[in-house]
Amino acid sequence: MNAYRFSDLSVGMEVSFNHLDSKGTRIEITPVQYDALRMLTGDVSPIHVDEDYARERGFRGTVCYGMLVSAYYSTLVGVYLPGKYALFQEAHISMTKPVYAGDRLTVTGTVKELNDALKRVTIKARIRNQDGETVSRATLEVGVSE
Repeated sequence: MNAYRFSDLSVGMEVSFNHLDSKGTRIEITPVQYDALRMLTGDVSPIHVDEDYARERGFRGTVCYGMLVSAYYSTLVGVYLPGKYALFQEAHISMTKPVYAGDRLTVTGTVKELNDALKRVTIKARIRNQDGETVSRATLEVGVSE
Protein backbone atom coordinates (compact mmCIF):
# COMPACT_ATOMS: atom_id res chain seq x y z
CA MET A 1 0.00 0.00 0.00
CA ASN A 2 1.28 3.43 -0.94
CA ALA A 3 1.14 6.17 1.68
CA TYR A 4 1.42 9.45 -0.21
CA ARG A 5 0.57 12.54 1.80
CA PHE A 6 -0.74 15.66 0.08
CA SER A 7 2.75 17.21 0.03
CA ASP A 8 4.14 14.13 -1.78
CA LEU A 9 1.79 14.53 -4.76
CA SER A 10 2.49 16.48 -7.94
CA VAL A 11 0.55 17.20 -11.10
CA GLY A 12 1.39 14.54 -13.70
CA MET A 13 2.22 11.84 -11.14
CA GLU A 14 0.91 8.52 -12.51
CA VAL A 15 0.32 5.08 -11.03
CA SER A 16 -0.95 1.90 -12.73
CA PHE A 17 -1.80 -1.53 -11.40
CA ASN A 18 -3.07 -4.90 -12.60
CA HIS A 19 -4.66 -6.98 -9.92
CA LEU A 20 -2.19 -9.68 -8.99
CA ASP A 21 -2.65 -12.38 -6.43
CA SER A 22 0.04 -13.40 -3.93
CA LYS A 23 1.69 -15.67 -6.54
CA GLY A 24 1.94 -12.85 -9.10
CA THR A 25 -0.82 -14.30 -11.26
CA ARG A 26 -3.10 -11.69 -12.79
CA ILE A 27 -6.61 -11.90 -11.42
CA GLU A 28 -9.29 -11.91 -14.09
CA ILE A 29 -12.93 -10.83 -14.02
CA THR A 30 -14.84 -14.02 -13.19
CA PRO A 31 -18.43 -15.26 -13.09
CA VAL A 32 -17.91 -15.69 -9.32
CA GLN A 33 -17.42 -11.91 -9.08
CA TYR A 34 -20.61 -11.36 -11.11
CA ASP A 35 -22.49 -13.64 -8.71
CA ALA A 36 -21.07 -11.90 -5.64
CA LEU A 37 -22.18 -8.48 -6.88
CA ARG A 38 -25.60 -9.84 -7.88
CA MET A 39 -26.04 -11.31 -4.40
CA LEU A 40 -24.89 -8.09 -2.75
CA THR A 41 -27.01 -5.70 -4.83
CA GLY A 42 -29.93 -7.79 -6.09
CA ASP A 43 -29.27 -6.58 -9.66
CA VAL A 44 -30.66 -9.40 -11.79
CA SER A 45 -30.72 -7.50 -15.08
CA PRO A 46 -30.64 -10.15 -17.83
CA ILE A 47 -27.71 -8.41 -19.57
CA HIS A 48 -25.60 -9.56 -16.58
CA VAL A 49 -27.08 -12.99 -15.89
CA ASP A 50 -28.54 -14.42 -19.12
CA GLU A 51 -26.06 -15.42 -21.86
CA ASP A 52 -28.73 -15.78 -24.55
CA TYR A 53 -30.28 -12.41 -23.74
CA ALA A 54 -26.87 -10.70 -23.90
CA ARG A 55 -25.94 -12.41 -27.19
CA GLU A 56 -29.29 -11.46 -28.74
CA ARG A 57 -28.36 -7.84 -28.06
CA GLY A 58 -25.00 -8.13 -29.82
CA PHE A 59 -22.70 -8.83 -26.88
CA ARG A 60 -20.35 -11.80 -26.82
CA GLY A 61 -21.74 -12.98 -23.49
CA THR A 62 -23.07 -11.60 -20.24
CA VAL A 63 -21.73 -8.13 -19.55
CA CYS A 64 -19.87 -7.47 -16.32
CA TYR A 65 -21.54 -5.08 -13.92
CA GLY A 66 -20.20 -1.57 -14.46
CA MET A 67 -20.05 -1.08 -10.71
CA LEU A 68 -17.83 -4.15 -10.36
CA VAL A 69 -15.35 -2.63 -12.81
CA SER A 70 -15.72 0.81 -11.19
CA ALA A 71 -14.91 -0.63 -7.77
CA TYR A 72 -11.29 -0.75 -8.92
CA TYR A 73 -11.26 3.07 -8.75
CA SER A 74 -11.67 2.65 -5.01
CA THR A 75 -8.64 0.35 -4.98
CA LEU A 76 -6.68 2.92 -7.00
CA VAL A 77 -7.45 5.67 -4.48
CA GLY A 78 -7.23 3.65 -1.26
CA VAL A 79 -4.18 1.54 -2.08
CA TYR A 80 -2.15 3.12 -4.89
CA LEU A 81 -2.77 6.84 -5.48
CA PRO A 82 -2.63 8.35 -2.92
CA GLY A 83 -3.19 5.26 -0.76
CA LYS A 84 -3.25 5.13 3.02
CA TYR A 85 -4.02 8.81 3.67
CA ALA A 86 -6.83 9.15 1.10
CA LEU A 87 -10.52 9.82 1.60
CA PHE A 88 -12.43 9.13 -1.63
CA GLN A 89 -14.96 11.97 -1.97
CA GLU A 90 -16.40 12.01 -5.49
CA ALA A 91 -16.36 10.11 -8.78
CA HIS A 92 -17.58 10.87 -12.28
CA ILE A 93 -17.45 7.60 -14.23
CA SER A 94 -18.03 6.68 -17.88
CA MET A 95 -18.27 3.04 -18.93
CA THR A 96 -17.03 3.08 -22.52
CA LYS A 97 -16.90 -0.61 -23.53
CA PRO A 98 -18.33 -3.80 -22.08
CA VAL A 99 -16.22 -6.02 -19.83
CA TYR A 100 -16.62 -9.81 -19.86
CA ALA A 101 -15.59 -12.76 -17.73
CA GLY A 102 -11.96 -13.52 -18.48
CA ASP A 103 -10.99 -9.90 -19.15
CA ARG A 104 -7.80 -8.72 -17.45
CA LEU A 105 -7.84 -5.09 -16.41
CA THR A 106 -5.20 -2.43 -15.84
CA VAL A 107 -6.10 0.66 -13.85
CA THR A 108 -4.19 3.93 -14.28
CA GLY A 109 -4.54 7.18 -12.37
CA THR A 110 -2.86 10.51 -13.08
CA VAL A 111 -2.86 13.53 -10.79
CA LYS A 112 -4.43 16.39 -12.77
CA GLU A 113 -4.98 19.04 -10.11
CA LEU A 114 -4.04 19.81 -6.52
CA ASN A 115 -6.15 22.08 -4.32
CA ASP A 116 -3.86 23.16 -1.49
CA ALA A 117 -6.58 24.97 0.47
CA LEU A 118 -8.78 21.87 0.64
CA LYS A 119 -5.96 19.28 0.54
CA ARG A 120 -7.84 17.71 -2.34
CA VAL A 121 -6.47 16.02 -5.45
CA THR A 122 -8.20 15.49 -8.79
CA ILE A 123 -7.21 12.22 -10.46
CA LYS A 124 -8.01 11.31 -14.06
CA ALA A 125 -8.32 7.55 -14.22
CA ARG A 126 -8.95 4.89 -16.81
CA ILE A 127 -9.33 1.15 -16.93
CA ARG A 128 -8.08 -0.81 -19.94
CA ASN A 129 -8.64 -4.43 -20.87
CA GLN A 130 -6.00 -6.92 -22.02
CA ASP A 131 -6.28 -5.56 -25.58
CA GLY A 132 -5.44 -2.03 -24.45
CA GLU A 133 -9.00 -0.83 -25.02
CA THR A 134 -10.31 1.74 -22.55
CA VAL A 135 -13.38 0.22 -20.88
CA SER A 136 -13.93 3.01 -18.35
CA ARG A 137 -12.82 6.59 -17.64
CA ALA A 138 -13.25 8.58 -14.44
CA THR A 139 -12.48 11.83 -12.71
CA LEU A 140 -11.91 11.19 -9.03
CA GLU A 141 -11.85 13.76 -6.21
CA VAL A 142 -9.85 12.70 -3.19
CA GLY A 143 -9.07 14.33 0.13
CA VAL A 144 -5.53 13.64 1.34
CA SER A 145 -4.03 14.11 4.80
CA GLU A 146 -0.94 16.27 5.13
